[in-house]
Amino acid sequence: MNTLSELPKVVDKKERALQLAKAATKVFARKGFAATRMEDVAKQAGVSKGLLYEYYRSKEDLFFEVCDRLVAQRPLAGGGDPPSDIPKALIDQVASNYDWSPDFFLVLVDYWAQILKGSPKQRRKYLAHVDSFYADRRREIAEFLAKARSPHDVRQNPHVIVLANLVIACIEGIHMQDFLCTRGARKTEVLTMLARLIRDAGGLRAD
Repeated sequence: MNTLSELPKVVDKKERALQLAKAATKVFARKGFAATRMEDVAKQAGVSKGLLYEYYRSKEDLFFEVCDRLVAQRPLAGGGDPPSDIPKALIDQVASNYDWSPDFFLVLVDYWAQILKGSPKQRRKYLAHVDSFYADRRREIAEFLAKARSPHDVRQNPHVIVLANLVIACIEGIHMQDFLCTRGARKTEVLTMLARLIRDAGGLRAD
């Protein structure tokens, strides 16, 4: 097991925070949010608890950071000329954000459990956090779709947000199926079909 103490000295605070979040991901996946202590994360990371608190004020703040990183590790690449097949490029990029950590669903399921089991005040706080995250993600996807070369101007298309919702819901569901089921269709085949559906539903085209 690699710990921060075994890694080269980190002077960049963003990089240090990322290393701490990665260590916390392993602990939350293994023990769950309720059973995890900040001491556990510090031990996994190979740092003092005091240093951990310099970066994250509470276990809840650290848990939010872990969940955000798991779902949105990389922004969509929107610069340059539009890709020849915008729906496929979009699906590939969004889907890749769910593939980088084997702990994704172990943590995400625990996140939803905290929302359902928490007090009304905690539930409102968690839901506000989720709403903000998905609003940003929908906007990013909608802007990506706006680059589509199509007979219809996607920027004026009232269905663009519906398409963004569909992309997020389908990709999360596809990954959940792939995580839970071993005898279904291959994930790559299902994602390819989704790209075709988005292309047809949005009046998009591939060159």
